[in-house]
Amino acid sequence: MLRCVSFTIPSPVENLSHRETELVTQLEQRLKSQILRPIRVHICESELQLFGQVSSWHEKQQAQETAREMAPVYRIRNELRSNPDP
Repeated sequence: MLRCVSFTIPSPVENLSHRETELVTQLEQRLKSQILRPIRVHICESELQLFGQVSSWHEKQQAQETAREMAPVYRIRNELRSNPDP
């Protein structure tokens, strides 16, 4: 059975290690400051997943590269949706 944990502040973090909790928190804060939109970060086994909506393909790639830089040991799964603002 896979251990998939959704974490956004202030969710319980019973299934995440202290290191994983810090990583998720720091990455969500960094992405919000760079992209100016909330992006959810989940850790599921050795995979780091990004969820949310961004305004361009460039922002989607920027979020992915930031995650790769901060969490190089995880496989990145980019589930961000790109919808330009009207």
